Amino acid sequence: MKALFTKYGIILLLLFSGILLGFYSINKYRLTGDEMLTLNTATGLGHSHLINNTWAVSSIPLEKKVFTQNDYWARNTLPNVLENTASYNGNMVGYNMLLYYFIKLTYVDDGLLRGLSALFYVISILLVYFITKRLFLTIKAATICALFFALNPFVIQMGHDLRGYSFVTMMTLLASLVVLKIESNNLPNLRSKLGWSIILGLIYAISFLGHYFAAYIFVGHLLYACYRYITTKNNFLIQIGFALFICLLFFMLWWSNGGQSGLINMGIQDKYILRQSSAQTHTSLISLVMGTICFINSVCGYYFQYLGYKNSSFFYVLTIPVIAVAVAFFQTGITKEDKTRLAFLSILICSAIIFLQLCAIKSGHINSLVLSRFGAFVSPYFMILLGYALYRLLNSNTLSLKLFSILIISAHVLLNVMCYKIPFKGYWFTYYDVNGNVEKARSEAIPANPYSIIAKNIKDHYAPGDTVVYNNFNTSQNVNLYLRDAVLPINQTVNTLSKEDFRINTTPR
Repeated sequence: MKALFTKYGIILLLLFSGILLGFYSINKYRLTGDEMLTLNTATGLGHSHLINNTWAVSSIPLEKKVFTQNDYWARNTLPNVLENTASYNGNMVGYNMLLYYFIKLTYVDDGLLRGLSALFYVISILLVYFITKRLFLTIKAATICALFFALNPFVIQMGHDLRGYSFVTMMTLLASLVVLKIESNNLPNLRSKLGWSIILGLIYAISFLGHYFAAYIFVGHLLYACYRYITTKNNFLIQIGFALFICLLFFMLWWSNGGQSGLINMGIQDKYILRQSSAQTHTSLISLVMGTICFINSVCGYYFQYLGYKNSSFFYVLTIPVIAVAVAFFQTGITKEDKTRLAFLSILICSAIIFLQLCAIKSGHINSLVLSRFGAFVSPYFMILLGYALYRLLNSNTLSLKLFSILIISAHVLLNVMCYKIPFKGYWFTYYDVNGNVEKARSEAIPANPYSIIAKNIKDHYAPGDTVVYNNFNTSQNVNLYLRDAVLPINQTVNTLSKEDFRINTTPR
C-alpha cells in the first residue's frame, strides 16, 4: 500500500509540476514570427511562396476590394494546409494537420493553441519518468530525471511554442519506450512482435512527419539495436527495420504530394541563410566545436543565448554536466546492466549531435546547432543521463560525493531558473537579433499579440454598415485569424495610404 501511494504520489507531483510550468503565462506575450507562420499555414489562410532565393514569406492578399472574415476562412481546407507546408519547406506537415483539425474543433486563441504544446510537455515528463524507471529500475532516479526535464527552461519554452517541437519530443519518447519494450525480448509470439513493430512504425511516421530531424532518434534506435546484437546477440534489428520501413512508406506518400517540393524550398532557405549569416557561423572545425558546446548548453537548460548574450559568453557552463557525469561513473563504478543502459543514452545523444553536425557541414552554416530547438528531441536523454549520474552520487556511501552532488544540483537548477524569463516572459531573441542596446532590449517586457487585441477591439465596436480599414495585408490576414467566430460578417478593406494599423469607419447611427 505504501509503495502504491509513493508511486502514484510521485506521478501526481510530476503532473502538477508540469501543469504549473507548462501552462503558466502561455498567452501573455505575442506569437513569434515562426508561430504566426505556423498558424497561417495550419489554418490554410496561407503565405506567399519562397521566391528569389529568400527565406521571407508574406501574406496572400484577397482579390476583393471589400471583404469579410469569411473570405479569408474560405481558404481553411486541408489541401491548402498541405500546399502551404510544401511551399515553405515541407517540414512539420504532421503537426500542421493536427493543428488544422484542432482549430476546426475549437477556435483560434493563443493560449489554447499553445496549450496543445504544453499538454505534450506534461505527457513528456511522465514518459521521461517511465523510460528512466525501465532503464534503471529505481523510482528515485526516475523522479530526479523527470524533474530535471520538467524544470529545464529550454524544454518549457518548447512547451510554450506554437510549433511542432513539443509534440515530436513526446512522440519520440513514446518510440523509445516501445523500443525498450521490444528489446526486453519477453513478447510471447510472432504476432505480438509484429504488432509492436507496427505500432513503432506508426509512431516513427507521425514523428518524422512532425519534424524531419526526428530522424536522429530513429538512427539512434537502429544503432542501439546493432550494439545489442553485437554485444549480447539480442536481435530486435528486424523489428526496428520493419518499423522504419513503415515510416518510409508514409514519407513517400507525403513526398509524392508535396514533400519533394518542400525539400527544394528547404535548399533555398539554406542558401539564403548562408548568404546572410556572418563568417563565424559558416562551417569550420572551430565553429562546429563552438556550435556543439552551445547546443549542449542550451538543451541542458543553460539558455542564455536567448536572453541576448553571445553564445561564447557562457561556453564554460558545459563543465557542470560533464564533471557530474564523469565523477559519478568513475567514482562509483559501472555495472554490466548500467553499461547497457548508458549505451542506450549515449548512442541517442551522439547520434543527435553527429546528425546535426553533418547537417551543418552539408548546409555550410551551423544554424542546425545554434538554433537549439532542433535539439528538442534529444534533450530528454541529456536530462536522464545527468539526473541518473547525480542520483548515483547522492546514493553513494561517501559524504564528499553526496555534498558534491548537492552542489552540482544547486548550480544546475540555479542556472535553469535564471533563464526562466525566456519561457515565462516570451524572450526569444539572440544577441544578433537585437538592434541597438542589448541591455535595454533584455529588460523590456515582450508585448501581447497585437492581432488578437485588434480582433477583440473590432468585435466589441463593429456594427452593421461599418468598415474596418487596415494599412497593409499582413495585418489584415493576421487579424482575420481571430475573427472566424465573429457573430456578424465584418466588412473590411486595405488602404496602404492609411497611417493607422487599423480603424473602424462607422456609419451614422
